[in-house]
Amino acid sequence: MDLSNSANWQNAYEETLQLSNTPSFPDFVLPNPLSSPVIAIFVTTSAQKATWHTAGFLNQSTGISLAPAANWTTYSQRILLGGNIVFFPNNFPSYQLSFSFPYWFPNAFVSIWEYMGTDIENNESVLGQISQVTGDIASITTNVNEIIQQVAQLAALLQSLSILIGG
Repeated sequence: MDLSNSANWQNAYEETLQLSNTPSFPDFVLPNPLSSPVIAIFVTTSAQKATWHTAGFLNQSTGISLAPAANWTTYSQRILLGGNIVFFPNNFPSYQLSFSFPYWFPNAFVSIWEYMGTDIENNESVLGQISQVTGDIASITTNVNEIIQQVAQLAALLQSLSILIGG
């Protein structure tokens, strides 16, 4: 996994959100689902004070058909103002993101990037490689069994020749 290579990142969303400055402001839900278990998030606000560090909370959710709830929160994390890299558990092919911003933010600039590079720890890739090796081993085993049968036939033929020659 090469997080420092900018070619491995794809911009998924970027916008300046106008917030309402009320404690009842609803969470912002990203309009499109994401699929990468690694994302980069940059958050800032125009009225940022030196004492502010928290940009809010990030929530990952996905649909599970267990109850009437449309989406289930699967992960939640505090995010800081500035850049954040988040590693989600790789349990879902796609998921939704939502943000809870502090009520005192008049606005929030949000930029989200998905990591699209090669993941050397990707279980699906490893399972595919194991499957390939297993297939190769089965093929080799079949070839070895055929060679053993041919050697046995050749040994029987040599024994027959030895008897015919009188040896």
